[in-house]
Amino acid sequence: MSKKGRVLVAGAAAVIACSVQTTGLATTPTPAITVARRTAGGNCIAIGHRGNPVMFTENTLPAIESAFAVGAAMVEIDIYLTRDGVPVIIHDDDLRLTTSASGKIADMTLEQLKSVKAGSLRDETVTDSIPTLEEALLLARTRRGRVLLDIKRDGMAPTIAAIFAKHGLPQEMAAVGTWNEIQAAEYLKHMPRAQILNTQGIPANWGPDYLAAQRNRGIAAFELWWESIPEGFIEAAHAQGLLVYVYTVNDAPTMRKLIAQGVDGIETDVPEFLVHLLREHSSPH
Repeated sequence: MSKKGRVLVAGAAAVIACSVQTTGLATTPTPAITVARRTAGGNCIAIGHRGNPVMFTENTLPAIESAFAVGAAMVEIDIYLTRDGVPVIIHDDDLRLTTSASGKIADMTLEQLKSVKAGSLRDETVTDSIPTLEEALLLARTRRGRVLLDIKRDGMAPTIAAIFAKHGLPQEMAAVGTWNEIQAAEYLKHMPRAQILNTQGIPANWGPDYLAAQRNRGIAAFELWWESIPEGFIEAAHAQGLLVYVYTVNDAPTMRKLIAQGVDGIETDVPEFLVHLLREHSSPH
């Protein structure tokens, strides 16, 4: 469990049922999902940050499955490309940071990576391998869920788009966090029906013209560190039809504050707790 905010989980533990079970990838074919675009200022959704990392090793299939099982509408995952061109899910490009192995993701083949156990640096008993993006997308389809792709390198858009096409997956099931203008242009070109996010931050001189320009180029939402949002930004973004997602929030007071402010999605390490709060917030008083 690598999050510095994990200490905040103790306050959430009273409402988290720790008996969540995962079922693995379903073998029964399921129909292609249909994803409707959210309306800015609609109900907030829970986004499992790297899955459900308080229950399972982050960025693994069990963590992703668990996040959907507890009610997350979307799961955020981190994407790198192997030496043989396969998108895989892991947060860091150096295996030494999260596993007991060593080497750079870009220098290793998928076969080599599959022998590495995800998260084994902190827990040598783990048995989960580093998953491919393809595996995660097929799992998300069985759960009729969405994925938020945290793009770690430029140039992956054609490869990622090809996976969606190969399996007939709707691009609408993906939100894509872009960290620079190169990435934004790539995904607007190759995945135009996905929800393309501006994850670059907000310029100091932002205003209606800036927001309109983002909307007009095809950006659908902002993905921002929750403490970086200036006063009035959420309302102004909504006025332009733009969504606002925030990361990474693990405590109830901040979740409640952001829900009240009208954010459209919250990334969290404790998705079940957030789902509980969202249901509490939406229930009649």
